[in-house]
Amino acid sequence: MSLLKFDFEWLDIPGRTDPGLAASMARLVIRVGDNVITQVYDKRAQSVRMGIITPLLPIAEWIASNWWALAEECASDARPPLEIDARHSLVSAEEGVALPSLRLVSEGDLTRVQWRPRRTRFATIDFWPEGVEWLPTVEVLEVLATFVEAVEARLDQRGVTDHLLHELRKSIRETSPEEEPFCRLAGRLGLDPYAIDDDQYRKLTSLACQVKAPLLEDF
Repeated sequence: MSLLKFDFEWLDIPGRTDPGLAASMARLVIRVGDNVITQVYDKRAQSVRMGIITPLLPIAEWIASNWWALAEECASDARPPLEIDARHSLVSAEEGVALPSLRLVSEGDLTRVQWRPRRTRFATIDFWPEGVEWLPTVEVLEVLATFVEAVEARLDQRGVTDHLLHELRKSIRETSPEEEPFCRLAGRLGLDPYAIDDDQYRKLTSLACQVKAPLLEDF
């Protein structure tokens, strides 16, 4: 079975002014089975390499910010593609370094993992690989959670203890079993359950009371 893997090696690279970005610099290789998603053509060196050098903090923050959408939201023609990409395409996590066009979209028990070639205009690298796999959603979420935990631990080790990632992780960790169904419902609608307004909250709770599972999930 093909598995999603985030392999990384921490690096100390001077010049970063943001402590979180400096602490999380790494060489990152993303794989799905035998496919190396971070295989790039280096336009400056005119050579091919398997990984990229990038801060991992923006990726971890993007995963944590979109946790419930990554777990629950399915693709829908009713939602603008740019909105879907913001929550499901790794490109949305870019912060100064080009990332591969890797999309993770839940389809229930399986997650569609798709990667496409990407030519960059200003960066020195282009991404070549292309493919798609359907992987168990539970296993994909485990890989993402492990990655985020590793980045959080790295920040703690480097004395960066008061960052947005800590707040996001705290919210997810402290979600009670009673709150989880609401979070899943919000995620399925592409909403952040920790940042919805009072009107959205009333509508969702009313919907959850009127329509019961499994009809609620289909609805």
